[in-house]
This record gives sequence, structure tokens and C-alpha cells, in this order.
Amino acid sequence: MLFRHRAIPRQHLVIYCLIFHNGSMDHLDRSSLPAAQLDESTIRPNWYFLGLAGLIFSCFSLYFGYFSQGFLEADACTHYLFARWSLAQPHYLVDVWGRPLFTLIYALPAGLAGRAGAQITSLLIALACAGLTTLIARRQGMAKPELAGLFVLAQPLVFLHSFSEMTELTFALLVCAALWAYQRKKWGLLALFGGLMPLGRPEGFGFLLLAAAGLFLYRKWLWLILLAIPLAVWNYAGWYLSGRGGSASLWLVNHWPYSSTSVYASGPLLHFVGLLPMLIGPLVFPVLFVGIWQSVQRLAPFGRWLGRAAQPLDGSIDLKHQARVQLVILAVPLGVLLIHSLLYWRGRMASNGELRYLMVASPMWALLVAQGWQWVFDRLRWKYMRSTAAVAAILPLGMNWFWAVLPLKYAPDWATSQALAGWYQNSPISHTHPHLMASHIAVYYFADISNSDPERSRYWNLTTIRQRPPHTLLIWDPVFALYNSDQNLRVQLSDIEAAGWQEIPWPLGGAPDSSATTTQPTAAAQSTLPLSAHANGWRIFRSD
Repeated sequence: MLFRHRAIPRQHLVIYCLIFHNGSMDHLDRSSLPAAQLDESTIRPNWYFLGLAGLIFSCFSLYFGYFSQGFLEADACTHYLFARWSLAQPHYLVDVWGRPLFTLIYALPAGLAGRAGAQITSLLIALACAGLTTLIARRQGMAKPELAGLFVLAQPLVFLHSFSEMTELTFALLVCAALWAYQRKKWGLLALFGGLMPLGRPEGFGFLLLAAAGLFLYRKWLWLILLAIPLAVWNYAGWYLSGRGGSASLWLVNHWPYSSTSVYASGPLLHFVGLLPMLIGPLVFPVLFVGIWQSVQRLAPFGRWLGRAAQPLDGSIDLKHQARVQLVILAVPLGVLLIHSLLYWRGRMASNGELRYLMVASPMWALLVAQGWQWVFDRLRWKYMRSTAAVAAILPLGMNWFWAVLPLKYAPDWATSQALAGWYQNSPISHTHPHLMASHIAVYYFADISNSDPERSRYWNLTTIRQRPPHTLLIWDPVFALYNSDQNLRVQLSDIEAAGWQEIPWPLGGAPDSSATTTQPTAAAQSTLPLSAHANGWRIFRSD
């Protein structure tokens, strides 16, 4: 009875008993063996189950993406515009804030198919992330690795970002790919993925160091050189495409937009901890702690530096390496949680406490939850492990029937931007002042122009405002003009006035959250609305 599973060699069971159960061999079966003891060749993921989950996920994503008006965040609009216009204006491909990796991936879909192309790209990235996480879980020995893929798709933020244009999902896929390469000891791919990470998000520098540590641990010295190549290419391409001004070797340093302090208010140290259920999924969140505990249990027998465990007699599984991979799966999400908690608590690196920061480790969160879920069902001998997980994954979406969030609607400031863009395009002032300059990115979106198109716009920053370029219309709003992680994008009204810009009367005849018309109001109507009250602080100026 004990050895009825012929795919598992007997020597594996002996080692299992020696390491994990101190010789006890009671009630062993394939599903109860620790993951470190299962050979990848004996595990068959249920791709039909995961495919069905992916199909349902895709239907909801496409539906809400199609019917959503607004963007998940204003940053998503900026990233979308960078990608949309990058083929015509290649400098967007190297823009530091725009994230070159994201812009490169989305450039063709956004350029050819607009927002629909960008949203479908995000959906495909989410599905790829789920599939790759399943392969990692299989290699780690999980008896039901498809659970890990399901719990990627079950994360509420992954779903929201599957029809958004933010960078976190793309970066999560890159993290997943790097973990997959490390797990399979594909050192060239690990070096490539690790080197690309700084091009995806600022957290990429930390992940680059982690990849370097993995290569160093296995003495893959030559591959360490490859880690630096993407950064070097980015630095030179940025210098070349931005006009070849200044030092070529220091272009990236000189154009890095983030200050060490944050313009946003700091928050409590446990802010992100309290939001974890929203990240993981409220119904599956409790088993995260079981998964963390199980990971610690798996690492315990391996001693110092995870290198003292006995190996299987046939050498089919490298337990030492598998334990190191498990350490990465455990340490990365907890490390991301700790670092972002400290940054937000201390008000550093422009952190404003957004939960999406933790999404870069989505594959690892899913792996931990899947491990905990499987252990609970195995230990309590519960049935319907997969179907229960599917129900727990999809039920939170039902909350949208009671507290409608989706489809996304335009916020009042976006309605104002839309009205202003329409007024500008249909007003004679677009002929006398053909260059548009706005602090709110939505104005460019609704006008369907690039914010750095030399023929139609002027790039919003303090330097350009002080230069007061001729024939330019400037639109200032009290949020995006004042709160930005880039110091050069923060502009006070006093800066505009000091540069000699001339204010013009508010053209919409009402506040931005009303159904504003694009016709010019009468002089009597303008006299009843003082400029300071127009649009809750929005102001319009023109140069000579």
C-alpha cells in the first residue's frame, strides 16, 4: 500500500521520512508528501481547469475593459499615451518615468488598436503570469500546481490591472520569468530577465541585485556581465534619443525623476499589512499564513545556507536548489511588503501607500496561498479542493453588484478635462495658440495628442513654464500640478504668474463636475463666477 505509486522511487520516501517525519511512515500518499519530494515528471497540472478559469477571467476582463470609460489611475493614462505615441516619437521608448520595458511591449498594440490593444495586451500578460506560476509550482513539487495559477487570477488587483495600462503587471511577469529561469538553472535567461528589471520599475534595481546574488551563489561569473547590458543600452539610447546633451555616461542618473523624500503624506507602518486581504483576495487570505508557515517548515531541515540536506539516491531532484527557490518564494513578497511599508511610513521615494506596489510579487503571493490551501485541504481531508478554490476566487467579484466599482466611470476632474479638450479644439484660440500645455494628462488624452508633440503641444514641466513658449495655452489644475513624484513637474500658480503668463476667463460656465458645455459663456455669467471658484481651482493661461 505504501509503495503503490510507482512514479515515486522508494528512496525518495526513505529520505522523506528521515528528514521530515523522523522515521514515521504512517498514512503516506502522494498528495501528503512534501513538495520537495515530488518529481516534476510525476505531476500533471490540470490545464483544463486552469484554462476554464482563464476563460472566465478573460470574459470578465474584456467586458469591463470595453465598458469602462475611465482609467484605473491617472498614471495608466500617461503610460498609455507614452506607448501610443512612442512609434512616432521614439524618445518615449527610453523615458525614465514611462518605464522602457512597458512602453516597448505596449507600443505596437496601443499604436495600432488604441486602448483596446493595450487592454488586450494586459490581459495576455495576466494569463501568461498565471501559466508560468503554474509551471513554477509544478517544479516545486506541488501536487496540484494549477491552484497557484488560479490564485494569480484570483487576486483582485491582477483582475483590475488586466484591463488597465499600469506597469505592475508587466513587472510581475518579468519577476515570474526570472524565478522560472532561476528554478531551472537557466543562467543566461536569469541574467537577461534580471538585467531588464530596472527598465520595468524602480523596484527592479533591488531585483537585479537579487539576480546577481543567485548567479554569484552558483559561481556563474560570466553571466554577471549580462546583467549590466540592458542598463547600459538604456542609458546610451536615452542620451542619444533625447538630443545627446550632457554626459552620455550619466544620462540615466541626471534624468532620474524621483526624490528621496515624498510630496505625499506618510502613513502608518502597518498600512500595507491591513490591506493584504484586498491584494490576495478576502476569502483566500487566511491560508496565506499557512503557506508561509509551510514554507518555513520546508526550509528548516536544510540547515545553514540551505545546503546541508541529504540528496535523493538517484539524484533526480536537487533538494538544495529547490529549497533555495522556496526561500526566494517566501522572502520576495515579504521583503517587498517590508520595504514599501518602511518607505510609506517614513515618507520616502514618493510612496503614497498604494496597494498596487505589492502586486509586483503577485506570483509569489499566489504560490504561498496555493501551498497553504493544499495543506489545509489535505490535512483536514476535505474534498473539492479545486472547485472550492474557484468559488473563493470568483465570489468577491459579486460585491460589484452591491458596491458598484466597475465599469470604471470618469471622475469629475476627467469630465472637466474632456470638456476643456472639446472647448479648445472647437475654439478660435486653438488657431491663435496651437500649442497645448496641461498639468492633467487627461486633457492630452481627450485631445488625442502627444504631450511632447512639437507641432501641437508643449511638455508640462517647471522649466518650460519659466521659458513661456509663445502661442501656448496652459491649463493648470490643483492636484496634478502640485502633487507629483518628479520635482520638475510640480508647478505653483506663483510660478506661472512670475513667468508672465496671462490668465483668461474660465470658458465652461460651471464647475467641472457639472454637465459643462463647450460653448462660451456670456459676460454676465462670467461675472458671477470668480476665477478662484471656477472648476474647483482649475485655471487657464496663455502666452504671447
